[in-house]
Amino acid sequence: MNTKVRLIFSLLLTACTTTEPAKNSKHKIGQAIDVIVLDVNDDGSVNSTDVNIVHSILDREIIKDKGGLGTYKNGTDFFSRQMVHFDCRGCRARWDR
Repeated sequence: MNTKVRLIFSLLLTACTTTEPAKNSKHKIGQAIDVIVLDVNDDGSVNSTDVNIVHSILDREIIKDKGGLGTYKNGTDFFSRQMVHFDCRGCRARWDR
């Protein structure tokens, strides 16, 4: 099986969400998902282009104006850089960090 996107976090433990930004995390109530994006465009490289593709599909086709959608492409580790977060907060929110 050739996996292109891997689910990482859907529910976070309370112990993992004690920092200020995470206190109101939608992960804690099952309303958010983080995925790791691999080589979705089959160019032989796992990079921000793949993240942009998944982000764009989620933005246009799935999340639209009904939730949050963000990336962490400036992260210091592979998993952060390839992560896309999306949630169902009920209003549009976007970020790229």
